[in-house]
Amino acid sequence: MTTGAFEQFVEPVTSGRPLAANAGRKTRVPPSREERRWDVVAVAEKFCAGWTSLDAEAFSMLFAPEGSYTDIAFGITRRGRDKVREHHRIWRTAVPEFVMLNEHAYESGSTVIVKTVCYGAFSGGDLGGGKLKATFKTFRARSISVLELNEQSQILACTEYYDRSTMPIGEETPFDHLRWPHEDLAKALSAKTLTAG
Repeated sequence: MTTGAFEQFVEPVTSGRPLAANAGRKTRVPPSREERRWDVVAVAEKFCAGWTSLDAEAFSMLFAPEGSYTDIAFGITRRGRDKVREHHRIWRTAVPEFVMLNEHAYESGSTVIVKTVCYGAFSGGDLGGGKLKATFKTFRARSISVLELNEQSQILACTEYYDRSTMPIGEETPFDHLRWPHEDLAKALSAKTLTAG
């Protein structure tokens, strides 16, 4: 997905619909179950598209101004859009060819849980404050992101879970012989030869 294509994902998804009898007023009714499901899918797709894009500014706009991002694998929390933008920039510098795909999204009230499949290569800058050096290995990994949303469907808090040994380090999992979703993309990324320098 190109940066220009990502611009369509910056607007928040609808969090309700106007009452027909009160057209023109700001009175809203809660979204129907079907509309809420659409919101969940939209939020999940925007989140994944944001990580796939190189546009850190657009990614940060998915978050409320006071939103936070907690990366459990690295033990860090970044608060506010500026810090979320910095988090995105650091990751995308370290993993310039990164793709995050939505495998499934779940919702419970104002929380969306996004199960993703990620592909990339740790071929750029260092991570972990310079402690983790690029391995120049491709990876495919699963991650879970728990997104707590406000009424405008902006992310108030994101908590992300993944195994750092597989993403970004590139170690194989004991289940690599099983079929992965998006098999064509996995083969294309694995076929690339990466060398240091």
